[in-house]
Amino acid sequence: MKAMETPKKKTSKMDLLTAVEMIVDLSKNSKLEPEFFQKAERPIKYISKKMGLTKEQSVLMALFIDNCNDTSIRINDFATHLDCSTTRVLRLSADIHEIEQRGLVYSCRERYGVTYRVPLEVVEAFRNNEKYELSKHTGLTCSELFGVISEIMSMRDDNEISTEIAVQRLQDLLENNKHLIFVQKLKSFRFNEDDEILLILFSHLFANNDDDNIGHFDLSFFYDRKCDWNIIKSRLTKNTHPLQDAKMIEFNNDDGFVNRESFRMTWMAKEALFPELNLAMLNPNSDRKGVIKHEDIVEKQLFYDKAVAEQVADLGQLLEEAHYNEICRRLEAKGYRSGFTCLFYGAPGTGKT
Repeated sequence: MKAMETPKKKTSKMDLLTAVEMIVDLSKNSKLEPEFFQKAERPIKYISKKMGLTKEQSVLMALFIDNCNDTSIRINDFATHLDCSTTRVLRLSADIHEIEQRGLVYSCRERYGVTYRVPLEVVEAFRNNEKYELSKHTGLTCSELFGVISEIMSMRDDNEISTEIAVQRLQDLLENNKHLIFVQKLKSFRFNEDDEILLILFSHLFANNDDDNIGHFDLSFFYDRKCDWNIIKSRLTKNTHPLQDAKMIEFNNDDGFVNRESFRMTWMAKEALFPELNLAMLNPNSDRKGVIKHEDIVEKQLFYDKAVAEQVADLGQLLEEAHYNEICRRLEAKGYRSGFTCLFYGAPGTGKT
C-alpha cells in the first residue's frame, strides 16, 4: 500500500508586480532585519535577476514602484513604512544612486532636500514584466543627437539628474554616435572632459536655442557644485579659459566694447562643428534680418568741406595695411575686438557732414 503523498504547496506565478507587492507587504515594520530578507527571498531574487539589481536595490525599487503615483517621494517615507530610522535607509544611499544612474528613478535636488519620482516608462516596464534599460541612442543623425542633448539639458535644468549623471549620459551619447562629424570634430580638439562638456553646452545653446548671446546664467544651471561653476566663471571672465585660447568661444561686444559677461561661439567653431545641421545662421545665402551684404553696398560720392576732408585723408592713411594691422594688434592685446567701425553721418543732399 502506497503512502499518501503530501500535496505540494501551490505557489503563485511570479512577475514583477507580484514580487513588488510581496516585498512591500513583508517589509512593513520589518526594520530591514535579516529575518525579512529570508521571508522575502523569492520575490527579491525574482526582481534581482529580472532587473539586474542587488537584493537591497530590489527592495528599494519595490518601495519606489509602490509609491509611483507620488512625484515627490522622500527617504523618510520609506523609513516610516519600514519602522526604522531615516539613517538606516540613508545607509543605502549608494544603492539609490545606482538605481538613479540606471534611469529607474529621477531625483529632484532642491535647497531643502531631495525627492524622487518613478518615470512612467519604468512603471510600464514593471507592468509588462519587462526589464527596463535606458536607450543607448545609437545611429542617430546630428539633428537627433541634438534632440537628445536637449532632453538631457532639460532634465538637468529641472534638477531631475545630477551633473555627474548628465555628464555620463552625454559621454555615452558621444560614444554611441562616433559616425557623426560633430562627434569626430569635438573629440579631435582633445579637450579634457570638463572643457568638452562646456563646449557641448555652448553647442546646445546655439544649435537648439539659436542663442548667440550666452550669459553666466545660461551656463550655471548645469553645475550642481557652486565651486566648480565659480572656477569656470572666473576663467571665462578673465579670458583665460581653454575654449577661449582655442578660439572656440569669444566675448560679445556692446557698442564696440568687450562685454565680459556675454559669450558666443566663434564662427570658426560653428563651421567646424555644425556642417551636418541645416542652420540658417550658417547659410551664406540666408536672410540675415536686414543686414546688407558688403557686395550689395552701392557706392555713393560724398563731398566734405576742407577740415573734414583732411580728417578723412588721415583716416585713409590709418586704414593702409601696415597701420591697420598695427592698430588691430594693439586692440587685441587690450582685450578688444581686432577691428573698429567708422561712422559717417550728415544731412543728405547738402554735401555737409
